[in-house]
Amino acid sequence: MCVSNPFPAEFPPTWQWHALPMGVASAVAPAQGTFDGALLLDRDGTLIEDGHFLADPAGVVLVPEALAAIRRARARRWAVGVVSNQGGIGLQRFGWSDAAAVHDAVVRLLGGEGVALDVALMSPFHPEGGHPEFGRTAPPSRGRKPEPGMIELAMRMLRVRGEVLLVGDKPSDVAAAAAAGVEAIQVSRCDARSSRCGDGWERVYKRLGDDA
Repeated sequence: MCVSNPFPAEFPPTWQWHALPMGVASAVAPAQGTFDGALLLDRDGTLIEDGHFLADPAGVVLVPEALAAIRRARARRWAVGVVSNQGGIGLQRFGWSDAAAVHDAVVRLLGGEGVALDVALMSPFHPEGGHPEFGRTAPPSRGRKPEPGMIELAMRMLRVRGEVLLVGDKPSDVAAAAAAGVEAIQVSRCDARSSRCGDGWERVYKRLGDDA
């Protein structure tokens, strides 16, 4: 169950963010439908190029392969969501408002391509961070991948009864999916310097169906 938003002044108004258990922040798109399954994506390095603690919305670059996967998921009447570790908050590299501004940029770019997200979840924790609530002095969080908390919350919020597929670029994504009891496919991390960006997505397309 959502609790009152503890940081309303910091978040842009595009999506209404809420605090959930395990310290996770979540946002649900205004319009939702009935879904036959769900595609859950890691954000940095998977849905967008990894900007290494990206805090500037101007640095958001969509990964074309992820966009193609979203279109395939939509063709199957699947929901699409993001489950993202935002450990830069715990490390005090950036704040909630920066993370939300980057998310808004992602939403705008996706909208320009004619696609949308249904839910987004972010975990601010980092075990080496200095943040008093989300750093090394905080209790371990079930919301930070490789723990399954964000995936479980996303499934509950979307009320998905069918298949769930998580796509991410790190072993922690795969481990979180396994702990949540859902299928996962690991793809290569995408950033401006990567020569392997795009590797692994053919498996995702095959899983979702070949028609974009």
